[in-house]
Amino acid sequence: VERCDRCHGPGGNSTDPLMPALASQNAGYLEKVLNAYRAGKRNSPVMTAMVNGMTENDVRNLAEYYASQKARAVVYVPIPKH
Repeated sequence: VERCDRCHGPGGNSTDPLMPALASQNAGYLEKVLNAYRAGKRNSPVMTAMVNGMTENDVRNLAEYYASQKARAVVYVPIPKH
């Protein structure tokens, strides 16, 4: 969880518009995505490194943890280009 929270925010509540929030996501969806990175079916060097060495049980527990987290409302304010 600590490794995931570095990019996806505390409790999976990302404040970066380029980084998806994980809080309150469907556990089955999160498992599917994490397993796709583990199997090389989704390509991201960062995510592949994060899931490297995770067991099926680790993936399930991580997905259930983020699914149980309460999503916080986030407002993104676009900054106009100069």
